[in-house]
Parts: sequence; structure tokens; C-alpha cells
Amino acid sequence: MADETTTRAQLAAALRAALPGSYTVYGYPLNLGPLSAAVTAAIVVERRKVEPAPNQGSARETFWIWVITDQLDEEKAEDTLDTALTTVLDALLPLTWCTAPDATRDRYDEQKHAYRIEITVNTNKE
Repeated sequence: MADETTTRAQLAAALRAALPGSYTVYGYPLNLGPLSAAVTAAIVVERRKVEPAPNQGSARETFWIWVITDQLDEEKAEDTLDTALTTVLDALLPLTWCTAPDATRDRYDEQKHAYRIEITVNTNKE
């Protein structure tokens, strides 16, 4: 069972709660096999960097949130990703504890069509 106290787990849980059921959210990077036909997009939450924040006892965590499609056809992949990206951004924008998302077209695992969304979260030790 995932530790819901980590920022990564909280981010994945927030996305699971906000996204439609046809989106599968993984709270960790993985070797993603073929997606089920019922899955619109796979969402992967990956923590990329942790660094000290300006306030003592706090940290700045950088995350990549991957929006991934299994579509092989370029046009279908773009159409699927356009819709999926908008849906994921709409789910992220209300999260006041993270920075505004920045999305870049990419390939997940150098294979699957994807968008890589980068966000930053400031955390404090309590």
C-alpha cells in the first residue's frame, strides 16, 4: 500500500479523485505495457528532484506528470493527447499547493506519445 503521507502519493490521490474513470493514474514511474482499450490515457506521477527551499526546514519538490496514450497513429495520438492534457490540467489547476503546470510534448519511455507536465511543490517539515 502506498504511503499517502508523501507528496507524490498525495498528488496521485488528488489526480485519481479528479480525473474520469477512463484515466489510469500510477503514483510511480513504471515500464508501461499496452493500455486497455477502456483507458483513455495513463497518468504517471514521477518525482524528479528535491532541493532546499528558501525557508529553513522546507524543500522544493519537482514532479513530472506524464499524460500517455497508446495510439500509434500520429493524428489519433495528437487528438487523444489534446483532450487528455486539457483534462489533466483542469484537475491540477485547483491544487493550490503546487505551481502552475508547464506541459511539454515528449515520449514516455522513448516509445509512447505523451505530454510531460512539470510542477513544483514546496513542502515543510512539521
